[in-house]
This record gives sequence, structure tokens and C-alpha cells, in this order.
Amino acid sequence: MATHTAAQRGPPEEPATPPAPTAAPPPPAPGGTAAPQRTPLAAHVTRCIELHDANAALLGRITAAQRGGKWTVSYAMRWVPATAGAGAHFELVEKGVVTPVSQLLAAWKPGEGARGAGGGDGAASGGGGAASGGSPPAVPPAAALASDVMGRLRAAAAALVAGTPPAAPPAAPPLGIRAVHDVLGTDRLSYDVTTFADLVRLNEGMVAPLLARTYFGDTLMAAGDAAAFATNYEALHTALAALAAQVESGPRPTAEAAAAVGRVNESVAALVTDAAALAAAPAADGEAPAGDRGRGGGTGDGGSSGGGAARHNVAEEGDELAQMAALKAANAATLASIRAKVTRRSYSYAARMDAATQAVVLEEAMVETPTAPAVAAWVPPALAVVDDRFGDKLPLPAPRDLAAAEDLNNRMVVVARKYEDFRGTPVTTRAWTAYLANYHTLGAGLRDLDASLRDGARVGGRLDAQVGTLTAAIAGARAECAAGRFAAPAAGAGGGASAPVVQVVEVPAGTDGAAAEALVAALPASTSELRLGVATRGMRFGHLPRLRIVGCRDTGIGDDAVASLPATVEELDVRGCRGLSAAAGLQVRAGLRTLWCEGASLQADVLAALAGRGCGGDVVAVVDARARRRKYA
Repeated sequence: MATHTAAQRGPPEEPATPPAPTAAPPPPAPGGTAAPQRTPLAAHVTRCIELHDANAALLGRITAAQRGGKWTVSYAMRWVPATAGAGAHFELVEKGVVTPVSQLLAAWKPGEGARGAGGGDGAASGGGGAASGGSPPAVPPAAALASDVMGRLRAAAAALVAGTPPAAPPAAPPLGIRAVHDVLGTDRLSYDVTTFADLVRLNEGMVAPLLARTYFGDTLMAAGDAAAFATNYEALHTALAALAAQVESGPRPTAEAAAAVGRVNESVAALVTDAAALAAAPAADGEAPAGDRGRGGGTGDGGSSGGGAARHNVAEEGDELAQMAALKAANAATLASIRAKVTRRSYSYAARMDAATQAVVLEEAMVETPTAPAVAAWVPPALAVVDDRFGDKLPLPAPRDLAAAEDLNNRMVVVARKYEDFRGTPVTTRAWTAYLANYHTLGAGLRDLDASLRDGARVGGRLDAQVGTLTAAIAGARAECAAGRFAAPAAGAGGGASAPVVQVVEVPAGTDGAAAEALVAALPASTSELRLGVATRGMRFGHLPRLRIVGCRDTGIGDDAVASLPATVEELDVRGCRGLSAAAGLQVRAGLRTLWCEGASLQADVLAALAGRGCGGDVVAVVDARARRRKYA
């Protein structure tokens, strides 16, 4: 008896072995009744019903596959450079090649595709009574497969002596179908299987002959024929299971793929964020960014911002006037550093795909801006007001600009010395305390301004390790896309946003026109790129609101089909499409940016009108070899 794998989705074989016809039933249990026994005929008929229903389910799967075609899906990663609204990232390209199932069924031939155990020569399941109910004593293979009438008669006589059904007819290759004897003359059933329609016909056609055998009860003839029918149902099941696997679309782990690419995008964004954080900090004190040495306002000498910063920690011990003098000198150094910085260099970083290595690298951009606007916009900090006892008119409490702050820095200690004659009095104590606090406050404001004018830091090689980790992650994601298998995220990896998915659909050349129309009509609304090896006048695209790119070169597409394109289409390739009329170009949607039309039936004035009309501020690019030129928006 043939067996079936789980992939063939066939019902399991009956594990129980029916008793031999001559065996007596077991006695009933005490106080009970005898359990019903399944006869060989009943076992074969039950098995036939199970296989018939399983085959009908397979046919249902095949019919369902015809509605949307067979999808063969592959995945790839596509780099998208940064735009004003989004950073650089990868998008997932899901390419689906759609083949009409009707063409696959029409091309089916017996013996094609995978074959299970039930599709062999039938010897395993075609012996007399060999069904799920158990196998009676085997008939010698040479006699069972005898082709002459007398040999078959002798084999039948031997089977009768043994108390078993005569051997079933020999199995016909390649499926192993057996032509059951029409002993009643009412079967009128052909067992020839050459097309898919024969599979459907035979699965239903054997039901009536099998029913007719049941009227003979558990006879040797009925049991033998039922066993042959079971063998045939087994062979049909094997063929249908292989055919269903051939026409059904494979797995589409798009969600897993988008999640895997999304994790790579998270790493890309983290790299750019970390680079921006490093670049936002000013260059370290005493360290000029690479390439900046020798510039005016460098950060290496005593007049630099580093020097000014070093002098602001003036000792708090000693005379107040001495402290003020030291703070004045430190502030003067900071002022000199500020005035020396004529320009400021800032660095920004963006992720870029290196064309040679296909790796993501950090691209550095430097902007050099004058510091004068920032200095002019600087607002000095608010200072304490001191009684103008001597009429010096210091710009307190708020000097208006850097020049006023510099004047104040120079004069406060001079005015403070005028109080020496009143040392120890409350008036002097208050004045010196206020002036000393003002020097500290002014110095802090000047240092903040000086730091803001310092050149930004450069990343250099500080993120090389992070770039290496990202490169490995990209290689891993690409390998997963190529294999179509995606590993679960590592523990703690998080569940960030999935990558955007671009769905590219291809209808291969050689597809029947009517079948191609049906495939296009069944495409999902998420389709964004469509490559048609076959296009007809009857195709319509209005149900594809995300369609951006359409290629139908050298096809029979017509004016109405082009007119049905949604407004989202940006690129259209109709090269060699002779079925378009001279005015077809006027029907293209307003969103069109590029029209490939070499060899199409479009007139020169139509092309000129398309190339010159505005589309949301842009101009359509018309590419036509007759004009020998390309016009771009």
C-alpha cells in the first residue's frame, strides 16, 4: 500500500489490519455485544472516499491559485539617499514574478513534478486487495503482471484457491493508474490520463463504478475492484499533490524581511545621530581640527579660546583688587580669542552608499561661515549696578555689545581702585563685591561666546567600529534577502519600525493575453512598479493607486489602457508599442515625469507638447530616439 507524506496533505492510511475473510469474529465481551468488523470491501471503499475527498481539496487549492496566479517572490535592499523629509535609508524591494496558473495546468503532463510513493508502478498498492484494510497473501509478481489471457486466468485461479481477490490489472506508467475490468458493462470510464482535465474527470468518474461494486457485498470481485480503485485514487492524490505544490505561490515572508531591513535602518540612523553629536561639540581645547592648522584664530596659543578658558579660574585668595586685575586679564584674553575668530567651520555628516564597496559610509560636509553676525547678535549678561559715586558712568547693568563689554572689562578695576581710600567701609565692601561678581559674570558670558565661535569637531575615525558593525549587519540582511529566510531578532534588539516596502510585479513575456489581463486585474493595491512582458488594449490600472513606474515595452497596450493609469505614475516606458494612437500621449497623467517612447506611434508635435507642458512645476522628460535628444525636468 502506498504511503503519503504530510506535504502531500493526503489522509493517513488506516492503521488497522482487517481480518482475513475466513477468520471468525472475536467473541463478544461478557455482558456486551460484538464490535462491528470492517470487511475488506468496506476498508477499500472507506479508503477511496477519504482519498476522493482529499483529492477534491487539492483541486480546490489549485482552483484558488488560478485567481491570483503563481507568485515567485524574491527580495532585495535598495538604498534611498536622504531627502528634505527623510534621512537616508534602505527600502525593501519585493519582486514578484506572476505566472498564470491556467498556463501551468495546460502544460501539465503525466509524470511531471515530484512523485510520491503512490505514483510508482503500482505494485506496492495494486496487489489483490492491497488497501488500507491490509494486504492478503501476495500473488507472485510474474503471474500478477502476466499479459496473456491464459496467464491471467491461471493467476486468478490461484487467487481463488488462496481465498483472495484476483490481481488487479497492471499499472500504466507513469502515474500507476490501473484500468479496472468493466465486468458489468456499465462503467464506461476511460483510465487514460494525459491532461489536468483527466485528473479531474477520473477523480469523480470512479465514484459511480465503485458504488456499483458495493451492491455485490463482500465478494472477491467487489473487493478486488475496490482495491484497484483505491490504488487509482492514491495515484491521483500523488499527482494532484505535486501539481498543487507546483502552481501554488511559495511563502512570502515580507513582514519578516521588512523588519530585518528596518533593524539595519535603525543602525544607519544611530550612526548619523552619533556623528552629529560628536560634530556638535566644539573642538577640544588646544586641538585644531585636521586641516585647520595655520588658520587665523586657531586653538593652540595663549590667545586662543583655550587660553582664555584656562585663565578664568583665578585664585579667590588675596586682595579683591588683585583678583579683579587677574579676572580682567583673563577676560581680555578671551576677548582677543573672540576677535581672532573671523570664520567658523562646522561639520555635518550623512550616510552615503559607496558605489564601489556597496557599504554605507559617513559623508562629511564642511560649512565655513563668518562669525561677525553671531558676535553682533551676542547679548552680554546682566551685571550688578554699582553706585556711580565718582561719576565714571560705566555701562551697567547691561553693556549693549562686545565693544561695550570690553570697555567695561577695562574700566571696572580702575574705578574700584578709587575706593582704596575708603577701605574697610561698608561702601567699599559693597562696591568691590559687586565689581568682583561682575568680572566673574562677564567672563562666563565671554567664554560662552568664544566657545560658540570655535570650529566644530570632526568625527575622524572615532566611529570606525560602529561603521564596521553596520557593514556586517548590511551584509547579513542582504544574504537573508537572497535566501528568502530571515532570522528572528536577537534578544533585546527591540521592535523598531519596519523598512518601507516597494512591491515590484513582473508579468513575463509569453503569457497569454487574456491571462495577463486577469493577472493585472488581480494585482494588490500596494503594487508600485509594474513590468509587463505582455500588455493588451483591455488592461486597466485604476485599481493600483500606488503605481509609480510602468514598463510595457514592445507590447500591444492601447490608448484606453494608458488613459487608465493612476495620477501617481511618474515613469512610463512604451517604446515599440505600435498600438498607441498619435494622440495617446495626451492622455498620460499629470504626475508623469519621464516618458520613454522610441518607436511608439506618437507624433512629433505630441512629443513636443508633452516635453513643454508643466506638471506641478516640473517638465516631463521625453526620451525619443527620433529627436536624438533627452529633455529633463
